[in-house]
Amino acid sequence: MKHGPSSEAQTVTFSRLLAELVNQLRLSYAQNIHEQPSWPVCFRLDVQANLLGGLAHEAGWEELASLAQALSDLAQLGQEDPGHIPLHWSDALNRLAEFLDQMLAGLDAGDSREQWLINSKWDRMTSWFAHLGSPFLVMDEMEEVLLQWQDAWCDGALDPNHEKELKERWQRLRNFGDALFQPSPEQPATNLLQWKGFSP
Repeated sequence: MKHGPSSEAQTVTFSRLLAELVNQLRLSYAQNIHEQPSWPVCFRLDVQANLLGGLAHEAGWEELASLAQALSDLAQLGQEDPGHIPLHWSDALNRLAEFLDQMLAGLDAGDSREQWLINSKWDRMTSWFAHLGSPFLVMDEMEEVLLQWQDAWCDGALDPNHEKELKERWQRLRNFGDALFQPSPEQPATNLLQWKGFSP
């Protein structure tokens, strides 16, 4: 998925996706009750939903009010019926909470609503939540890691030996990816999800 600048519509898209996912979870069979008795992140999301909802209603920000409602519904589900939320949601929920902390802190510091509405992270969050429980999530995870690496290191001068080692390791990862999507002539119908030929 290409991640370019988002628009106000992208925030609405994420809010609608989140609301739809919460409805699906409410209708699903509750599992993992013993393994996951509570979701601490949902208490954090509840506080964020209340703060965001207050700001949105006071300022007349309809798109953020919708987001606050979806967050509130998710937080309520996680607190009252934690077994309805699959364990593989953990990373996505924590990433969402971290991003909301940044946004709320920015708005409190005087950032404009518009600069947060066009933040490219909305696009990445939408892709992340849309792909929960699917093999596409791996691509979202890799893209997120590479973007974080870019922010942390791309403007710095690396030690030549470190740069050489990084290039070698990147080539190894590229070879792994190519092997996944290019089955051998002997096994042209190989299922890439069953391929285990890569070893560090």
